[in-house]
Amino acid sequence: MKSFTYIILLLLVGSCLPAELDNIQAFEYSFPELEEVEELPEVVVVTPTEELPTEGDLIVTEKGEKLVVDVVEAVIDDNISEENITIIESFAEVAPEVADDYINTEVTNEWIEGIFNGDVAPSQEFLQIQEEFEDNEEFVAYLAQLEFPTVDGVIPGGRVNPSKVQYKPISSPQNRLSSLVTPCKEAAEALYLENLQNLEDQYQAQIDLVEAFYLNFPADYELNSILRRASFSEVLRSKTDEIKAFAFTFGSAIEALDYSDNIKRGLRIYLAVFVLSSRSQLLEWDLNYQLAEDKALEKSLESVQNEKQAALITAKNNYDLAVSLQEQIYNGAVDNCHNQGAGG
Repeated sequence: MKSFTYIILLLLVGSCLPAELDNIQAFEYSFPELEEVEELPEVVVVTPTEELPTEGDLIVTEKGEKLVVDVVEAVIDDNISEENITIIESFAEVAPEVADDYINTEVTNEWIEGIFNGDVAPSQEFLQIQEEFEDNEEFVAYLAQLEFPTVDGVIPGGRVNPSKVQYKPISSPQNRLSSLVTPCKEAAEALYLENLQNLEDQYQAQIDLVEAFYLNFPADYELNSILRRASFSEVLRSKTDEIKAFAFTFGSAIEALDYSDNIKRGLRIYLAVFVLSSRSQLLEWDLNYQLAEDKALEKSLESVQNEKQAALITAKNNYDLAVSLQEQIYNGAVDNCHNQGAGG
């Protein structure tokens, strides 16, 4: 009889429970701030600067040109100016121990051709003449002058390997809370983690865009450098032919002149040094242009890396800021869990 009475009592108590307590697990928590995630700001990619070297030049000076023109014209009018006669006589005094006959015999168009082609090595006598001639600043003003190639207004001083820029990998957001146990907190965390994944997907998409944009610039700039070097080879060849023709014309004029042996000695000394100096400067020009191309390419590749790094840093900063905002919203939602449903 007692057991029957107990059962009836339980049925009566159960029928009096409030409906909301009977359905407590069906409560839906609301977090409006976590339900939408703003798009990350657009990352602007900037076309990197391709640095271009100046080609430089090998220039016959005004004094040198006037001297040669004067001598060439003297073949016809037999009238070298007094100013040029004076400087030619000074040229003749260089390396007096080297005989006139040796200078006259050696300085021919064949010798000039061989020096420029690299088939003939200058003798010790001519190296001595060149050294003494170039020790005189007044004489140097009559030689061809090298205008050095530059990069951004600077003459390169050596080869430098392009710097390598390291990028930070994508890291998972810090301070993710994973020990949520109450229904309210679990609901907030689910939205929070979903939002973080959304932001991470956006961030990765921006990284992919940046990587794709800057991917081909290094290869393009390297190809452009190769093409410029090939073009410069033609410039160098053309300039060599121009200087060589200039020397040939001058040499032929010396042969045809009706002047004293001393004047012809001075002219041939000048011609020999002009040829040797020009050949050296052509080689130096080529070397310096290659250095300039190396430096220009280095700076171009640095520009690619710098612009790429700047875009990646911007994307990372925007991402970190958005993650930090989500963490603040999430923490605020958790703090308010006691106001929703059964509380936290």
